[in-house]
Amino acid sequence: SIATALPMVVQLASAVDAAHAKGLPHGALHLRDVFVTPDLAQICGFGIVPAIERVGRRGEIRPPYAAPERLAGDPWGAAADRYSLAAIAFELLTGARAGGEERDTREQLTRVGGGRRADGLMRVFATAMAQDPDERPSSAVAFAEALADAVGWSGSGTGDMTKRNIDQPAVSGKKADELDWSERALDRGEPQELRPPDPYEPRPVGAPPGFVRPDGLDLSLI
Repeated sequence: SIATALPMVVQLASAVDAAHAKGLPHGALHLRDVFVTPDLAQICGFGIVPAIERVGRRGEIRPPYAAPERLAGDPWGAAADRYSLAAIAFELLTGARAGGEERDTREQLTRVGGGRRADGLMRVFATAMAQDPDERPSSAVAFAEALADAVGWSGSGTGDMTKRNIDQPAVSGKKADELDWSERALDRGEPQELRPPDPYEPRPVGAPPGFVRPDGLDLSLI
């Protein structure tokens, strides 16, 4: 439903833009990268595909969420993530995967927003999932706002995960300037204090304290 899907889309869009602002595109955004709590949607996996590509390997391709330039093996950037976000938003709204025939897409969107809103929704998704990356919205938040306007969603009645929170990226529940974007934090989660190892103590020669030797046992073998 709109009341369930739009708050998540807003949070995810904010997370995508926050990561892009730090130079961390995703490249393989998929529903499996989305984690949802009762009042927060989060994304994992930013920066992995670019790291794989830097060592000469091709990152994972996940149709129908992958942008055309990713499928073709062409250079890609932040617009590819916005395409993937739109595909996820379409599925959250309709329960169907994006990329079907135009007639089927219109029918699915009509069930979501009613006949009066179907045209607006078609335009929003056609723009966000355009073949040409330059024709897509300039930011993920711009897409989320256009989608909210197309369905007439104001953010009311959805708890904490509302349009009011569009500036709160869904990465560890923090704003972008509060995050640790170091490689260690991104790979392993929040940094933790490392307990120093116990000092090495060599094992004493001979039997341990309290050992009672059975008759006939040669202790030189211990």
